[in-house]
Amino acid sequence: MGPSFVFWGIWTALVGLCLTQMARSLLKRNDVLSLPFIACGIWLYFYGYMALVCAIQLSALMPTWTMELGEAVALFSLLGLLAGWYHPQKSPPGTNQGEVSPKMCERIWRIGLFLLLVAIVGQYTFFGHANIDYKNISSYWYLMFYVGYPAAALCILSIARGAPRRRLRRILLLGGLIVVLMWFHILNARRGPLLPMVIVLAYVPYLVAGKKPRRAVVATSLAVGGLVMLIFVWIRPYSYAPGGAVEWTIADQLNGWRVGLRHLSLDAVLGERQRTASDNEFLYHCGSIGTVWELGDYQYGTGYLELFVHWVPRQLWPGKPGLQEGFFPGHWMEEMPNVMGWRMSTGSSSGGVANTFEQFGVLCPLFWCGIGWWAARLYRESTRQRNLTRSFQYVGLLCAMHWLIAQGFGAMFVPACYCIVIPTVVLAYVRRQGRVRIVHHRQGALGLRRALPVTSRKFSDLSA
Repeated sequence: MGPSFVFWGIWTALVGLCLTQMARSLLKRNDVLSLPFIACGIWLYFYGYMALVCAIQLSALMPTWTMELGEAVALFSLLGLLAGWYHPQKSPPGTNQGEVSPKMCERIWRIGLFLLLVAIVGQYTFFGHANIDYKNISSYWYLMFYVGYPAAALCILSIARGAPRRRLRRILLLGGLIVVLMWFHILNARRGPLLPMVIVLAYVPYLVAGKKPRRAVVATSLAVGGLVMLIFVWIRPYSYAPGGAVEWTIADQLNGWRVGLRHLSLDAVLGERQRTASDNEFLYHCGSIGTVWELGDYQYGTGYLELFVHWVPRQLWPGKPGLQEGFFPGHWMEEMPNVMGWRMSTGSSSGGVANTFEQFGVLCPLFWCGIGWWAARLYRESTRQRNLTRSFQYVGLLCAMHWLIAQGFGAMFVPACYCIVIPTVVLAYVRRQGRVRIVHHRQGALGLRRALPVTSRKFSDLSA
């Protein structure tokens, strides 16, 4: 038991790689919007800082080899992500798709506003039920919340490219709707939905406006967002209803926030939770990887294939497999107490790296390499060709990356589909409507010209 020299060597390499990549992104102004900057920041917290605290405080719960294996898998997965990002790519030929007319901005604003209202209504009507039957009720209405991210991004595009005289009141309206959308998650101290909205607000204005990003603004936004997420973790026990509570109102939650903030300290945010075994991301990461390795309990990627049919409602397919339930029987969670001596708490996650290890084993860095390659392609087309569609797709992928790294591909899949597909469809629709209007206008002008008498036609030609 306890960390070995091998573990500390791997840990040092991972921390050094993260810091180097983040410094490199900050030194180049455009690269502050790159995937390595935000991905290495999350990696540094989970597999750098939390690994350090766990190695010192919780090493008795992990065999030495599981700590070495868990840290090595995290390091090579990050190397795979960076290899995909920096892999040379030829930019495909294409025209500048960054031009948006004032009429297109108006249409985008109305569509974005409508989608934002759909997200708000979907969320509050779902959680407005006193009792929710999660096994039988469809989650699609609740999942409308994820529509809010691309909706806010579309509204930001309209504000940035639209008429300046309407900018202030639209900013105030959009800000108010975002607060309404996020209020439920803030009240319940849910950290997951916060970071994607920070990414939308910090990244979209620079990408759609074609301006060089302000490094201090982007880095500060992400740092503050990360700190608030850690505060949410501390506040959550105070804002949630205690066991046995018959009724828990908004007033009780606000009072819980006041009590939690009163006891808030730097050690509470950066030390106390990381020293706790329950719901500890790095501890669960090493435990799950070690158990899967011992049992050979791999899914060989079939758990991810199941996601393509998971959208079928359970009302239509009662025997639908569970989320990421692959073709091969998996029992590593049930066997974890026999291997590690403890089990994961209910509803917790082993993290995205461990999740990919369960699917692909030692080949999981190839999966991360594919993610890095895809993100790099979207980013280069967004910045070099001023392709608006690629800009929204890139931001959508970054929004979903938090769920991918913190929880896994299954948790990322639906938010990624919402955040990538919706703006792609909206921009394609708006552009098509613009082309149709231009064609109809030209056809109408040509028909009017042909209908004019010859003398009138000559007169109009001279007057032109």
